[in-house]
This record gives sequence, structure tokens and C-alpha cells, in this order.
Amino acid sequence: MGPMAARKSEKPTSVQDLQEAPRRRRSVACLDTEGLRRLEESFRRWVDAFSTHRPARLRIFLLYLLIHQSGAKLNEVLQLNTSQDIDWNARCLYFRTARHGRNASFRVVDVSRYGLEAIRAVVEALIRTGHLEEHLDVDAPFVRRKFYERAEACGFSRRWAHLK
Repeated sequence: MGPMAARKSEKPTSVQDLQEAPRRRRSVACLDTEGLRRLEESFRRWVDAFSTHRPARLRIFLLYLLIHQSGAKLNEVLQLNTSQDIDWNARCLYFRTARHGRNASFRVVDVSRYGLEAIRAVVEALIRTGHLEEHLDVDAPFVRRKFYERAEACGFSRRWAHLK
């Protein structure tokens, strides 16, 4: 019997089987406060390292801050409209799940005062240099690669920068 057949026979066949099935716990690794501080500082040093690449690096740093402060997935953040989906007064971000006129739906994520101030500082720097566009159209694999580089620069393994 191959591995596929074994998996099929292990599937619950009734509601009762499903309720009685043991729940698998997956341990989730995450950075502590000090690790997050080191990672953010690594991004800040990286942004300031080369003035000729500063706008592009600011955009990557903005993506990091948006993910870190909201807990959103990379693809959700890449779809944000910077002029509509950041509410500075209410201190929240709107992640749209459907963008069809009146039928648009979204979820609201509150952001801390510190988080919003950090995001605002980067957004204002991009506006001053003329490099802020409504959509943060950056190639997701490129962003992942830059996140991995920053994690490794802090001495963390790539799994700490894992993005979905």
C-alpha cells in the first residue's frame, strides 16, 4: 500500500470521527521583542546605507512595517492602495477582500500609535522624493529575498523572515 492510500484511510469518515480526531499542534516560531527591534534596526540601517537606492529601499521597509504592524500577509500588503487604505485618523488599515464597486468588502486592522507613526514617516519620505505610488507594486519574490537578507544580517535563519 503506497503513502497516498495510507493517507486516504486516515481521513475521518464521519462527524464523530472528526470530533474525536486528535488536533495536531504546530509549534509556531516567532521573534521576541528584542529580535523584532533588531530586525527593524537592520532595515533602518539598510535603507540609509545607499542614497541612490533609498526610495526603493524605503518601499521595502514600508512593506516590512505594514506587515509587522498589521500581521497581514505579503500579498495583502502588496494590494494596499496607499491613498485609500490607510486611515491616519482612525489609526487603521483596510485590507480589501473584494474590489467591485458597491460590493467592495474589507477587513479593518487597528495599528498602534507607534506603528502608524513609523509608517507615516516612511510614507512622507517617499512623498518628498516623489516615489510613492497608490499601489505598492513590488515583485513578491524580490521582497521575500530582501526580507531574508535582513533576517540573515541579524543572525536569524531565513525561517524568521518567512512570508506567505
